[in-house]
Amino acid sequence: MTLNKSKSFCVQQGKCPETDGNCEFKISTQKILWCHKMAPPHVFYNLRNIPFAISRPNAIFKGLQREGHENSYCYVASVARRFVSDSESLPVQDGFVFLVFVSSNLEIFDWRFEPNATNSKLPKNHEVRFKQMIWSSKA
Repeated sequence: MTLNKSKSFCVQQGKCPETDGNCEFKISTQKILWCHKMAPPHVFYNLRNIPFAISRPNAIFKGLQREGHENSYCYVASVARRFVSDSESLPVQDGFVFLVFVSSNLEIFDWRFEPNATNSKLPKNHEVRFKQMIWSSKA
C-alpha cells in the first residue's frame, strides 16, 4: 500500500467490484494508526493480507445485511498466512477465509478471518449475510 499525496489515505490497486478492470481502494491512515495502538495485534498485522484479498478474491458480495452498508462490498479470499507480528506469520488453519469489507466509495473499513462454509471458499452463512454475489473466481 502506498500513501496518497495528502498522507490521509493509503491506496492499493485491486479488482473493481463492478467491472472487469482494476481500481484504487483506500484505507485511512487514521484507521491504521488506531489499529496499531488500540486494536488486538492480529487486526493490525493482518492488514498485510488486504492487497492479496482485493486483487485475487474467491468472490465479491454486494449488499451487507447491516444498516448503512446496503451498497458495501465484501471481498472473500483464501490467503496462505496470518500475521502475528512484524516478523512472524503462520499458515492459516483449514476452514477459514479472509474477508475485507469495502464501502461503496471503495474505502476499506474492516477485515478479518472467518470460518468458511463446508467444502467452500466462501464464508459460513454467506447466503443470508449478503444480498448478492456479484463476482466469483472460476477456480
